[in-house]
Amino acid sequence: MAQGRAALVQSPVGDLVVSQGSDNTYRYRYGTRAAPDAPVEYVDLTGWAGRAQVRPRPGGDVWLSVTTEAPTDHGSTLTLDADGFVTLHVHHSETEQPAWNSPARAKGAWDLELVAPNGEVVRLVMGEVLVSADVTR
Repeated sequence: MAQGRAALVQSPVGDLVVSQGSDNTYRYRYGTRAAPDAPVEYVDLTGWAGRAQVRPRPGGDVWLSVTTEAPTDHGSTLTLDADGFVTLHVHHSETEQPAWNSPARAKGAWDLELVAPNGEVVRLVMGEVLVSADVTR
């Protein structure tokens, strides 16, 4: 079964709107097709790893780094399941940190990668990050 960006069911571009001070959950699904007109087969992600990062721009300082290995210090998680679903949960306390109040964090970049058991890396989704500032404190 073919894997990789060409085999993605959805477009690999997905902007992330982060509501500061709220719990934010994003869900994606990884599937492949044996041929362009073949049915989608969702990948069993058991045994796979995942990682996602948010930065001001590619190569910039890391604002948020989440892996499937363990929750962040503030409770954000990345989970994978046997039906091909990938769930990124950004906990409200993550974006309530003082650094997230900076106007410099209004916009950034992000991506989410999957790592197959054989070590192959697939970028599932990438895009811009838009931070919607929290008014209520």
